[in-house]
Amino acid sequence: MSIYPSFYDRYAAEADAYAQQFGLGPRSQVSGDWDAFRHAYASAEMTREYGETLAKWAGWLKEWSDDLFGQKPSDV
Repeated sequence: MSIYPSFYDRYAAEADAYAQQFGLGPRSQVSGDWDAFRHAYASAEMTREYGETLAKWAGWLKEWSDDLFGQKPSDV
């Protein structure tokens, strides 16, 4: 069993909660801003908690898996 999905889901849920405080969401007119906020939040939190190297690799892994397997509907 991989910890990656729960690792990713944790940051996605936290980012969504904070984004909503700024009026950002997947169905808002500024969904590009919502997506950018989620990426920035997840990168910052991973860097703070685990260091720059792990955060960089986790981000690359997420982008690579999206390219290879496609994004989940909730990620679009």
